[in-house]
Amino acid sequence: MHTSSKLTRRTALKAATAFALPLFIPAHVLGRNGATPPSERVNIGLIGLGARCRRLATDALQKVPNLNLAAICDCLPSRLDSFTQAILPDAKWNRYVEFREMLEKEKLDAVMIETATHQRAFITCHGRWLGCLY
Repeated sequence: MHTSSKLTRRTALKAATAFALPLFIPAHVLGRNGATPPSERVNIGLIGLGARCRRLATDALQKVPNLNLAAICDCLPSRLDSFTQAILPDAKWNRYVEFREMLEKEKLDAVMIETATHQRAFITCHGRWLGCLY
């Protein structure tokens, strides 16, 4: 019985792609060299940067692995600076005064809303309307 081992263009391209693809994808995307791949990282945003938020954020950043604080928001611009200095002075996260802008621009997996109760309800409803909060 004779089997044909004819090499087709399609087979050659598949083999070349399988071999070369890892050479073009950065190691951190694949989780090599101890890096956390993006699929394993949870990007969060914080809205309301008062004392309660500082405690919760500090605990979460220390205790939850692969948590990435991507953006912060507070209606008082001075809190953006004081929060950054208190939590992580070298941080490069995006900063917002308007929560709607943060929800529209950022690709967040979760949002912690640490405001007064009546404000929390409004932000949650608005976020759901935007399709950002589920």
